[in-house]
Formats: sequence, structure tokens, C-alpha cells
Amino acid sequence: MMNASRHIYGLLAICSCVLLSACNDDHANAKPAAATNAAVGERGYVAIARGKIEAQGGLVTIQPAQDGHVVRLPVSEGQQVAAGAVLAELDSRNAQIELNEAEARLQQAQAQAQAATMPLTSARDLAQRLRQAAEAGASDVQRADEAHQRAQQLQAIATVAKSDVAIARERLEGARQRLAARTLRAPQAGTVIQLDATIGTQVLAQGGKPLMTLLPAKPAQIRAELNESFVAQVKPGMRAEVSFEADPQRKPLKARVLRVGQVFVNSRLGDDGNPRSNLRVVDCVLTFDEVQNVRIGQNVRVSFHE
Repeated sequence: MMNASRHIYGLLAICSCVLLSACNDDHANAKPAAATNAAVGERGYVAIARGKIEAQGGLVTIQPAQDGHVVRLPVSEGQQVAAGAVLAELDSRNAQIELNEAEARLQQAQAQAQAATMPLTSARDLAQRLRQAAEAGASDVQRADEAHQRAQQLQAIATVAKSDVAIARERLEGARQRLAARTLRAPQAGTVIQLDATIGTQVLAQGGKPLMTLLPAKPAQIRAELNESFVAQVKPGMRAEVSFEADPQRKPLKARVLRVGQVFVNSRLGDDGNPRSNLRVVDCVLTFDEVQNVRIGQNVRVSFHE
């Protein structure tokens, strides 16, 4: 009997330990969320989110429209360029030959059109006079018909010649555009942050590496990731503070919410900086109150205020 009692007491002790351990585990799992919510409430924030500094509209990659070899490269990494500035030139010999041939074809087509048009006016006048004379009985009807047919033939020849001129003009315009495409220009003002070519480099229009990358001359912005629990609290125009994870001593920068996304996406900013496909977030874009000295790609933490 005493052994049975000891056995029962032992089982009760084991069960108590298991239950206590489970309670401790639940408390540990809930602790991070509780700590986050407490931090938000105590500091007067309505939400906290991770984010990155990014360029408005993204970085600009310069890709040639045609294959070719680089023959001129007047820019270098770190150089600021204006919109329309020449960034690189490709070998243009074949394009120039094509342009010269297109100009010659247009001149030939224009000469042929002029030659076809010259007899047309007199042929029309003759056909009209003979028709009027035939109607008055002063001329042969057959002769009037022949003059009319001749005028129609000349009109058809002139129409074809005019069409040839239009086609030649289109081909010339295409040749000009292809020659112009051999010169790569900056689509907007910015800074060359990466240059992947030198003189003589073979570049490809499709499937090749971009020639260079530009950082647009626009104020940087912040793209933060809102957890589902914070989405409803964040609104456009809301104030925020941006702190830098790699530089906690730096004074937080002031920003405002520009827009909040409408769809959930997979998180791209985990605790270790790597994507977290199992976490769904909503993107939130903010702008700094003033132009700031920040770098694209910096990890930040955004605290949202009422």
C-alpha cells in the first residue's frame, strides 16, 4: 500500500513539472510580442517597422538598344551627370553607312517623283480640251478617250513615285534613329555609381549586363514593412522617426508617411537582413522632412507617431 502511494505521488510530481514547463514556454513565446507592444505604448509610438533607404523610382540601369563595341566612355564612377549627357558611344560605322545609303535613296526617289509629276499637268489639260471638243463635235471621241487614259496612267505613275518618297523618308528616319542610338545619354540627372564597361567592351542589347548604373538626383525615401497588427494604425501624412540600425548613436531623422500599400507581400527584411517568406507585410513609403545625408540600402527602424 505504501509503495502504491509513493508511485501515485511520483506521477503527480512529474505532471506538475510538465505543466509548469509548458506554462514557462508559452510565457517565453509571448514575451517578444508583449515587449514590442509595451515598447510601442510606453514611447508614444503607434507602430514600429523595419525599413530600407531607397532611391525614388529605383536605380537607373543604362542598357544599349543595339549590340556593339564601346568606342568612347567619357564618364567614370562617382561622376555626376546632367540629363541628356553623353555616357558612352558605340561603334557607328555601319549605322553611318546605312544613313548615307538612305539619304541617297531619298534623293533618287524625290527626283523620280518630280520627273513623274512634270508631264501630268499638261496631260490633264490636253484630256480636258479634247473631251470638251468631242462634246462640241469638233474632235474625235476616240482621241479624247486616249488622252484621258494617258492622263490616268501618268497619275498612277506619279502616285507610285510619291509613295516611294514616303517610304524612303521613313527608312531615312529609321537610319537616323539607329545612328543616334549608338550614343547613350543619361535619361535623367544623377550619379554614376557603377560602371561595367571600358573602351572596346562588347555590349549586348538583350541578355547582356547593363553598361552602367545611375543613382537619380532625387531625395532618398524610406520603404518600411508594416506587420499586419500595425497596418490599421498607420496613415498617409503621419509623422515618423527614422533611426539607423548600424549607427544607434545617430540622431533619428524626421519623416512623414507618403503612402501605405494596399496588398500584403512577403517580407524582405528579416532580423538578419535576409528575406522572410513566411512573414506577410504591407509596404509603407515615407519621405524625409529635409534632404538628408543617407546612403541607398541602409537598414533603418521607423517609429510612427500620431
